[in-house]
Amino acid sequence: MRRDLLSAVLSLSVLLSTLVAAHAASYTFTTIDVPNASRTLAFGINDGGQIVGFYEGASGYHGFLYDSGIFTPLDIPFAGAATGTTRAFGLNNRGQIVGAYSAQSRDHGFLYVDSAFTSLPEVPFAGAFNTTAQGINNGGQIVGYFVDQSGQHGFLYSAGVFTPFDAPSGGATISAFDINNRGQIVGFYTDMSGGTHGFLATPTKK
Repeated sequence: MRRDLLSAVLSLSVLLSTLVAAHAASYTFTTIDVPNASRTLAFGINDGGQIVGFYEGASGYHGFLYDSGIFTPLDIPFAGAATGTTRAFGLNNRGQIVGAYSAQSRDHGFLYVDSAFTSLPEVPFAGAFNTTAQGINNGGQIVGYFVDQSGQHGFLYSAGVFTPFDAPSGGATISAFDINNRGQIVGFYTDMSGGTHGFLATPTKK
């Protein structure tokens, strides 16, 4: 009986170790490096496999779209925009891209659609600056964060309307990073003790 039990335990151990090894090897990694860049950071991917992010080159930061092995640089063309400050963070299945750029020593959100850049409206709250767009869903809802004298706050931009929100339990800062097609928002916040936590914000039914 003991031999049978020992044999069963050993067999189970071998099976579990095989499953763990198979799970650990279940991903194929592809390195993404923009040619001649010192750093390449990928932040968003859609269901079609298009990837966005930004890279650091000799002239600063530049956004990129990576599609079927081809890099397309994304640089804000607006007059007054600081060179080398474009960062792309998110995209949806329609190929719409959001991110941020700098102008007049402040960050501004952008939307990139059909090869054209649009600067997002400035967050209309008193004292707000440094607007950064980080995620967009297929419905065109955009999330990100802005800063004012009281700290860093999240925002939802939907149908031309900004809705701000703050971290739960009086958190010090919050960053909304992505939104799905159900309107659920994810990101992270820092509490008053300096701890950092992820969050999921689900719209409440009215």
